[in-house]
Order: sequence, then C-alpha cells, then structure tokens
Amino acid sequence: MLAAAVRPGGRVLELGTGARVGTAWISYGLAHRSNVEVVTVELDRTTADYPSTSSWPSWINFAVGDAVEITRRAGTFDLIFADAPGGKCDGLDITIAALKPGAHLLVDDMSPENFVDAETP
Repeated sequence: MLAAAVRPGGRVLELGTGARVGTAWISYGLAHRSNVEVVTVELDRTTADYPSTSSWPSWINFAVGDAVEITRRAGTFDLIFADAPGGKCDGLDITIAALKPGAHLLVDDMSPENFVDAETP
C-alpha cells in the first residue's frame, strides 16, 4: 500500500536488499509503474550478487555499499523502507534527512536491544 501511494515521478529507497523479498513487495505495490524510481541497497557483495530467477524492471536500481553513505548522497525519497542496521540503527538521522516532506519511513525489525553492547550501562 505504501509503495502504491508514491506519486508519479517519486522515489523509493530500500535499505537492505537481502534476498530481494522487500524489493518484490515494493515492485508489486507499484504495479509495474515505470514512473517511480526504486533504489535498493545491500552491503554484502555476496548477497547482492546472489542469482535471481526474476527479471527486474529497469526502474529498480540495485546498489552495493554502505547504506548510510549511499543514503547520504542519493537525494530525497517519498518512501524509505529501512531493513538494515545501516540506516535504522546507525545513521537513522541521515535516513530521516533523506525523506521528502510528507514522505513515509518504514523501519522493519527494530530491536535496539539486539544492537546494544552488553557492557554498556
């Protein structure tokens, strides 16, 4: 639903491509609209290079690298789906700054206790 609501000419950012499940849901939500750009970012080269049996629309751009650094220079977005530590646990402020006015931020699997050092008071 959130992807379907992105305006024509809009942009979507996915942080944490992984197995491309989120990318598939975003694509499905856009109903093959070619008037929205999707950028999806994966840190791990092996995961990013994992063969896919699906062909992806040309308006989906796969990037490999640090989510925070890519978000910092990628412009602004109408929808951001943050599903990687970079962009939600580290650099959340940068992710928020990349939202256009009125945009939506979806943060998945937010479990800060999983990322806290046991020795931190």
